[in-house]
Amino acid sequence: MLRFIATGDSYSTIAASFRTSKSTIFHAVPETCVMPILSRQDWLKNAEDFDQFWQFPNCVGSVDGKNIVMQAPNNSGSMFYNYKHSHSIVLLAVADSQCRFICVDVGAFGKQSDGSVFANSAFGKMLEANELDLPGCSTLRGSNQVAPYVFVGDEAFALKTNFMRPFPGRNLEEGKRIFNYRLSRARRTVENTFGILSAKWRVFRRPIPLSPCRADAVVKACCVLHNYLRNSYCDDRDFDREDRQGQITDGSWREEGQGFQNIQRQGRRNSDAATKVREIFQHYFSNEGQVTWQLDRVNRC
Repeated sequence: MLRFIATGDSYSTIAASFRTSKSTIFHAVPETCVMPILSRQDWLKNAEDFDQFWQFPNCVGSVDGKNIVMQAPNNSGSMFYNYKHSHSIVLLAVADSQCRFICVDVGAFGKQSDGSVFANSAFGKMLEANELDLPGCSTLRGSNQVAPYVFVGDEAFALKTNFMRPFPGRNLEEGKRIFNYRLSRARRTVENTFGILSAKWRVFRRPIPLSPCRADAVVKACCVLHNYLRNSYCDDRDFDREDRQGQITDGSWREEGQGFQNIQRQGRRNSDAATKVREIFQHYFSNEGQVTWQLDRVNRC
């Protein structure tokens, strides 16, 4: 398994290297593990870490999705054919503040848009049904503003009371630009998680030559092994770092880029309740929760 996901070699090559049969490799590679289900205390710990490292209180995870390119499955028609003109499955992931996977959902058709992938994923359904055991609302540190615990994502996702996305458009007023900057800092963790994953496991650098169900198993195994390595050996040079003056040092994975494709995006309509939650965070970041370097960083950008 390690040889396959680290190099992307064929089953035949790996079988020859280990002097075993191709059928042995065929059965060994798909074996994988599962991720533990988080408790309310785990979510609270994630929120503390996001506040400490990325100055975004009440954030419990950063969400994004990527297309993973694979060889065209037999008799699949256009189901796996995405807008980048390749065949793929989708990896939807939630990352914590230390660039580890909290939750992954693998296997959606490459042709699906971001909204469809999220709505039909196990994570999206549980979030919508309030089944993730998230903590209730709490007061934002240093203020009297009360806000729910939220996930953060880019403009590909819909704004919800428990899911924050950036303000859309250009020439935004200062408060909205500050919110977008602060959200982008927290969202950077999932981008780095994907980047480190593809930099470590070269199987993502070429089309995966497996059936969709077996490709799903390989991707899940890579995510589990990624967490294992992050827990046992954490090199700060792997991921982006930002100092107190807003200066960003790119992680080492950016030297090679990501081996993934973005998911197709669609326009979104926001509910009034979700808009009010975003306004609470916007007000907080511009007042009690401001950081000293944010205005200079926003104006420079």
